[in-house]
Amino acid sequence: MKYKVRFRTHNEKIIQSMGNWLEPYPWHWFVTFTFAKDSISPETAKNIFKEFIRELDDDVIYFMVIEWHKFKGNVHIHALLGNVN
Repeated sequence: MKYKVRFRTHNEKIIQSMGNWLEPYPWHWFVTFTFAKDSISPETAKNIFKEFIRELDDDVIYFMVIEWHKFKGNVHIHALLGNVN
């Protein structure tokens, strides 16, 4: 499951559509990964997250977003995880 969406919006129609798209999946966890300021690139953060997923289980599904922390300027990841045992 690979999708890249690169935008930030407060448009209610888009938010509702994304929610409807995500709703059918069996989400179990919401996780946040926060990294020290200037310590890693978004690409490295993504690789760390994917390693975490591989350690969990082959059946785990996820939807993740990488963004810059608004105040601290460091990378962090928000993700929904499903099929987590």
